Amino acid sequence: MQKTAWDLLGPVRSEKSIIHAQHKIHDISEMKLMINSPTEMLLALEMKGLTDTAAAVADAALMRKDSLGTHFREND
Repeated sequence: MQKTAWDLLGPVRSEKSIIHAQHKIHDISEMKLMINSPTEMLLALEMKGLTDTAAAVADAALMRKDSLGTHFREND
């Protein structure tokens, strides 16, 4: 999840990369996990938090069409 967010939603992004990120985030969030221990439950909850945060970042990035601060928006 972190690699996907960095690669597609990092400092340089484009509309195409943001939409691709949204699809990957959705796919990751839909994965069914087998939870067999408290540690695995913690990891699953952390993943839920990561996907929720990444989805919010992707949605906001898609709405903003210009560059801001350290984030550069490429034109597709």
